[in-house]
Amino acid sequence: LIMQNNLIKEFFDNKAEFWDSFEKKDNKFFNNFVRENIAINKNDTILDLACGTGVITNVLASYTINDVIGIDISENMIKKANEKEKSANVKFVNIDFYDLDGLKFDLIVCHNAYPHFLDKEKFKNKCFNLLSKNGRLIICHSISRNEVNKCHNDKTNISVSLNEVTEEFKVFEDKFSLIRLYEDENIYFLEVRKN
Repeated sequence: LIMQNNLIKEFFDNKAEFWDSFEKKDNKFFNNFVRENIAINKNDTILDLACGTGVITNVLASYTINDVIGIDISENMIKKANEKEKSANVKFVNIDFYDLDGLKFDLIVCHNAYPHFLDKEKFKNKCFNLLSKNGRLIICHSISRNEVNKCHNDKTNISVSLNEVTEEFKVFEDKFSLIRLYEDENIYFLEVRKN
């Protein structure tokens, strides 16, 4: 897994300079999506997991008075995120998700990044440990599952295919309760609550 993490880090370090041009949906789209689909309380502490260049971090921060921490394994992605204007309650940290300790979050959002977590059991357990009581995990993509899988089909050493959303939920059902799942040609969305 260390070697795969190094490959993932290298891949995203090399893409960071141009990453924002790859993002098809803008902050306005995501802001509308959050407002309509995700209940964020003003006191929530939020982790933007695999935040990249911080594409959605400020949107998440606009809903809470507490800190939103964006983390990414790629040093160059975090560097780009820090170059952008950011909300006062946003902090970006270059760290491997599995090395993050000593913090608790009410909400973890993994946007457009879930396929790069190759060991789903390890991912689930780490999310469970980082979430506060009744904390929630959201896995979402602002493109369809088919598009996600097309993007990743030649990158099998740094990603895994995304399953149909009801199938993907089965990974989490022993430790999480389902809040909502949905997918269509534009969205892939799974929200679960820690048991």
